[in-house]
Amino acid sequence: MAQQSNMMNPIASMMGGDVLKQQYELEQNKRYADIMMQQALMEQPQGQMVSGHYVPPSPIQGLSQLLKAYIGRRSSDLIPEKQAALSDAQNQRMMNMFGMGGGVEPAKARDLALQGGAVQGDVGPTNTNATRMNGVAQGTGSAYPLINNDPKLSYLTFAMGGPQAYAKALVEQQAPSSELKALIAAGLQPGTPQYRAAAAGLANKNAYIAPNVVSEGGSLVPAGANRPTFIAPKGGIQTNPITNQTSVLPGYTQSVGAINQAEAFGKGTGQAQTTPATRYNPVTGRTEATTQAANMGLPSQGVGGSQGTNQPVITAENPVVVATNTDLNKDWISNSLEPTRVAGRVAGNSLENIKIMQGLNFQTGFGTDAKLAGANLLSSLGVKDAEKFATNGQIFESKVYETLVDTLSKQKGPQTENDFKNIQKTYTQLKNTPQANQFLLNVAQAKAMQDQRKAGFYEKAMSSTDPRIRSNLPSINENWGKISGSIFEMPLQDGSGNTYTLAQKYGIR
Repeated sequence: MAQQSNMMNPIASMMGGDVLKQQYELEQNKRYADIMMQQALMEQPQGQMVSGHYVPPSPIQGLSQLLKAYIGRRSSDLIPEKQAALSDAQNQRMMNMFGMGGGVEPAKARDLALQGGAVQGDVGPTNTNATRMNGVAQGTGSAYPLINNDPKLSYLTFAMGGPQAYAKALVEQQAPSSELKALIAAGLQPGTPQYRAAAAGLANKNAYIAPNVVSEGGSLVPAGANRPTFIAPKGGIQTNPITNQTSVLPGYTQSVGAINQAEAFGKGTGQAQTTPATRYNPVTGRTEATTQAANMGLPSQGVGGSQGTNQPVITAENPVVVATNTDLNKDWISNSLEPTRVAGRVAGNSLENIKIMQGLNFQTGFGTDAKLAGANLLSSLGVKDAEKFATNGQIFESKVYETLVDTLSKQKGPQTENDFKNIQKTYTQLKNTPQANQFLLNVAQAKAMQDQRKAGFYEKAMSSTDPRIRSNLPSINENWGKISGSIFEMPLQDGSGNTYTLAQKYGIR
């Protein structure tokens, strides 16, 4: 009977026995409460006539009716709470049915899965059914088939539309479309490779979106819109329909330039074949007639034309280049050669003053000799009013450091940049120690020796007869940069005649 009742009530069978039991108990409680309330209202206690005398009703009878009324009212008060609990249980069971609830007890998960399997035709101890039961128990699987494979959609359809709406949606989604029915009518059996191939073709056809073709410079305005969403480029110019700004298409300028260059080259080459020109013959010492093509080393055109030498002929030295080189040489002599010569001469005085300063003890005082030698050294380094900064050891040390750093920072080249950084780093480490002053004097000594070496190099280069150097004096700067080296690698000698470098003495790498 219970099985027959469940078959007549599909929602009850899908809810499970425990929820169905709660429904029956709630209905019984409602009927029981109603009966108790009716009895309390209708069976009022009445008196009786005994031997001609009226006997009033017993108080106990009144209390009995009140008790019935209380029990009925109390049962009625508990019905909404039980109704809410039943509703929550039904809702949770529906969520569990479609894999949205989780936390289902294994036994209930088995029952749900078996019930769902009955609907899906997947009943029995199969791997598929066991996997589905595990998913239901963990809240990650559905005990019943899903609409569009969507648990939430299936749950909402069942909860709001009932089992009939849920079943109808399942039937409709499994029903073949008219196109698939046409394939079956054409003799293709479902499940065969031919049927699957034809069905895939239909899916691709239905998913195909025809492209919108816009001519050059045309605009694409969708239906219902009053402004374009795309403007096709024209002449290499792309217009943004939103900002109305234009931009050149990537590669367009280069492509047009290459075409124009090829056209100009072909046209220019043809003109060069027929344009007279002259060239100097170093063998005969005379100027001969020729063509621009021959001077450029291009092949001759026409019958019996030569293949060309691909070696352009120099007909005359460019006067602009000659004038430019002359100006560059004058500028180099004024701004490079002369300052280098002066620095080389001053370096000799600097070395003498450095030798005096290295023999003094700055910690015991800065006497007259020290002030004089210090002022001379600062003056040779290019410090104006040098005597103002030779009043004591601390001021002198600070000014020497400032001058060396400033001088190196203005020079160019990676080596002088490294020297500039090494001076700053080492002096920072030695600052406020007796070694700081000796370090700066060693640097000044190495810098003076480097200036003398540079002046000698420039003087030797100026005496060269190499036309490449004589016509391009600024190249001497580049040649010096290749062999100048670091002042921290300049060989120095101590009082005992031992040779050392600043890098060795102060551990600079």
